Amino acid sequence: MALPQSQVFITVNSSKTFSATLTADRDGNWSYLLPENLELGAHTITIRTKDNQGKEVTLTRNFTIVANDNAGRVLGEATNSATLTGTPTLTPTPTTSSVPTATASAAPTIPVAGVSALLPAIFGLSFIIAGLGVLLVF
Repeated sequence: MALPQSQVFITVNSSKTFSATLTADRDGNWSYLLPENLELGAHTITIRTKDNQGKEVTLTRNFTIVANDNAGRVLGEATNSATLTGTPTLTPTPTTSSVPTATASAAPTIPVAGVSALLPAIFGLSFIIAGLGVLLVF
């Protein structure tokens, strides 16, 4: 990653030295493909660019090439057809499942919802008593 549209200087030190100057895209991404394969062994890559303040930033990393091709292990014989020649073996595994059971209750539980009526009843009685008191005074 580099600053968008900024220059990136790359050097790969091996038995040969490869250098290039690249320009990052508008997202700051860049890539470099070596003109030839590296030999087995240790190598060093150095990348230079500038940060937001214009200060040069250098990153150096060592790496090792341990294989000289992309071939993986061959697990079978190559054929000219695009079909599989093996036969899959299916081994079923039994599974158990539990069935939920319902139990009856002798006394049903009544769900409670809403607000208690006690508090409004107390306020209502208070107003009635206060009203009667006012009537008795006059």
